Amino acid sequence: MDLSHKIVDKIPLSGLWRENTSLEAKRIKYLNQKEVSEILKKGPIRFVFANVGDKLVWTDFDESFKIYKTEIKNFIISDIDNINLDTLKQGFGYLASLWADPSENSIILLEKFH
Repeated sequence: MDLSHKIVDKIPLSGLWRENTSLEAKRIKYLNQKEVSEILKKGPIRFVFANVGDKLVWTDFDESFKIYKTEIKNFIISDIDNINLDTLKQGFGYLASLWADPSENSIILLEKFH
C-alpha cells in the first residue's frame, strides 16, 4: 500500500507508517521532558513529528541531539492529563511518547497540539 500521501487525520495516533508500509509499532508510554532527555543520553533516537493535516515527519538518527535541543526540548507538554493551549510556549507543544517497533530502534513520537 502506498502511504506516501497519507496525512495525520487525528491525534493521538493509533499507529505509525512510512512511505510504503504500516509499522507494527506500539506506544509504550507518554514521556515528560526529563524522560526524553534520559533516553537521549543513551544514544541517538528517531523522532517522528505528527501534526493534523500533515504527513508524518521522520528525523535522522544523526540529527536527534540537535533537533531535540533546537526544536523539541522547550515544547514538550509535561501534564498530559491537563493540556491547556493558552499556557503553551509560542502557542504549541508536543505530546511525547515512546514507541517500540520490531524493525526499528525505539521511536519518540511528538504529536503537536496548537
